[in-house]
Amino acid sequence: MTVELLSLDNIQEIARQYGYWAVFIGITLKNVEIPLPGETITIVGGVLAGSGDLNY
Repeated sequence: MTVELLSLDNIQEIARQYGYWAVFIGITLKNVEIPLPGETITIVGGVLAGSGDLNY
């Protein structure tokens, strides 16, 4: 994977486009020890929920 794929802007855009599924799959993959930025995915999900793009 390239660093550009895992940038904050790309993670945020994927979460906006695919919504809850993107956050769920990202956190799930992190929990099965695939090296993804799980903390960043969680924060992006929280920011999108706080801004109204996703519901709590």
